[in-house]
Amino acid sequence: MGFVVTAPYLTARVKDDFGSDVVREFYTGGVLPKDTHPDDVEKLVRKGMVAEQGSDDADAAVPVGQPVQFDQAGMPVAPKPGPPAKASAAKPGARPAAGNKD
Repeated sequence: MGFVVTAPYLTARVKDDFGSDVVREFYTGGVLPKDTHPDDVEKLVRKGMVAEQGSDDADAAVPVGQPVQFDQAGMPVAPKPGPPAKASAAKPGARPAAGNKD
């Protein structure tokens, strides 16, 4: 089972494409990759900065930029997924319009 970030911000070591450890940044609501360094996961769990997916703490973690919704008891409610992103009207391979560079 994975871990969801409940802290506003954290860093953790993960493996890159070549198998080397690299430090990545994660924000509230993000999910740690399965290849996150076990020592980092243990430390983050101990500090309460991540929670197991499906737990109440993980469900309450709202991604950055989304407002927190509360129920009548004042408890945070997990956000509902938004509408799917619309495809761009631009043709494949088309260049974006040049803007003013004042």
